[in-house]
Amino acid sequence: MSDYKNIIINILFPLLSGIAVSFSYYSDKYAFLIFFALSPYFYSIIYKFNIYKIFIYSFSLYFFSLIWLSNVVSRATGATDIFVLRLLLSFFIVSAISLILSLQLNIPLLIFRFISLSPIKTALIFPFMYILGEWIQGMFSPIAFPWIRLGNIATPFSEFIQSASVFGTLFISLLILFINAFIALFFYYIKSVKKYIFAFSAFFIISANMIFGYVSLNRTKENNGKESSAVIVQGNFPKETKFTSEPEEILDKYIDLLYSAEIDKADLILFPETSMHSDVYTIDKLKNRLYNICCDYKALLLFGSQYNLYEKYYNACMALFPDNRIEAVYLKRQLVPFGEYNPFKSDSLHFTATDFSAGEECSLIKSDKGMIGCAICFESAFPSSVSECVKECAEAIIILTNDSWLGEIIPLYQHHSHSVMRAVENNRYVLTSTNTGISSVINNKGEVIVQSELNTESVIESTFYMNNDISFYTKYGDVVIFPSCMIIMFVCIKFVFRQIYGLIFKM
Repeated sequence: MSDYKNIIINILFPLLSGIAVSFSYYSDKYAFLIFFALSPYFYSIIYKFNIYKIFIYSFSLYFFSLIWLSNVVSRATGATDIFVLRLLLSFFIVSAISLILSLQLNIPLLIFRFISLSPIKTALIFPFMYILGEWIQGMFSPIAFPWIRLGNIATPFSEFIQSASVFGTLFISLLILFINAFIALFFYYIKSVKKYIFAFSAFFIISANMIFGYVSLNRTKENNGKESSAVIVQGNFPKETKFTSEPEEILDKYIDLLYSAEIDKADLILFPETSMHSDVYTIDKLKNRLYNICCDYKALLLFGSQYNLYEKYYNACMALFPDNRIEAVYLKRQLVPFGEYNPFKSDSLHFTATDFSAGEECSLIKSDKGMIGCAICFESAFPSSVSECVKECAEAIIILTNDSWLGEIIPLYQHHSHSVMRAVENNRYVLTSTNTGISSVINNKGEVIVQSELNTESVIESTFYMNNDISFYTKYGDVVIFPSCMIIMFVCIKFVFRQIYGLIFKM
């Protein structure tokens, strides 16, 4: 084969796939790309496996998907007015994170370095190793960051993601990988009648999963809990003023937005993560103004705030009840490394002046309509953060977020996709309340009932339903990775026996 063709297959194909997949996660307009964007990568892998190929793909995928992280560099590193230095710092931080994610994703894929398989067997085993890598990315703090799973990219296709209620987001990733694998095999065997088998296989996976989704969506949506009404207020405070505004000024804005919407009654009112000053529960004047909201709407008010307890600081969801009770009902458990706490205790690598402590349990909010579970910001990317609340009998989920420090479009869209997947996985309505968007009400099938515009002041309202049915995924979790583990065990055992056999034969 010519050097030119080698470069195309071995380098350009993995690079093209990585960029195309990242681009598909920029907006729902481009999400369709995910169903064929990985096929050049698969073609390159089944042609011949090389370690550098999987790193070309994964690094380009994560680098271009997370390019928005450059927006937080000034805040994360102590800011500098020198443009070139800012650019270099941005490149270094995004590259470092991309490299860590690449290493985590590719650990299971290294088994192909020790085994030699046919193109078909490679294409069938590779997807299982890939999703095991995605699973690893969410397991080990402080480097756990399951932000970019292929399954999340498919959230605009409601029918396609319904099977996540059975096997989770990783199963959606697995289906996407198989579809791309069969497309690659189709072109690899383009001169053989086998190509028709692979074309049919890709079509069958899509069709079977879409039929399951269609039936699931059109089945009577039985919500065995009470109907409730929610109002979500999006304050849209820019990151430059979010933490410098006076508590009264912030509260004034939220109150003005809420009352200007002319909503008569609500069961639940949501303000986003850290929307209120840390003194709101100690200063009677601020507390009474919030209490007046509860009285006027006869509603439970949930809002994010810093909560101080025994010289520790928590990122908390506070609840204010119509009877004038105020409680820190949920303390964020999954903190952002270097953003909310410093795992290495180094002052030179600190995002914020406050070092938060992590909460220890999934505390539920008891409302008149039912039990409500909570996740705060980064936690929504971790399926277990929500499923644990549902196992504790949460009948609906709220997610409070402040993404103003991330960027204006791409990260907000990506973050919202996690809320959609958590709704499907756990068969629960999910209400997201954000500072700059996307605030939304998502039903238990992952359909967005109503959502706010990005980067605007907004008030949205909708009904939602409590539900206490437990999905298969909530009950059993990521069982889809078991075949991946079995394959690795089989390969390891086979490798060990080969070594032993080789030693005996030499003797």
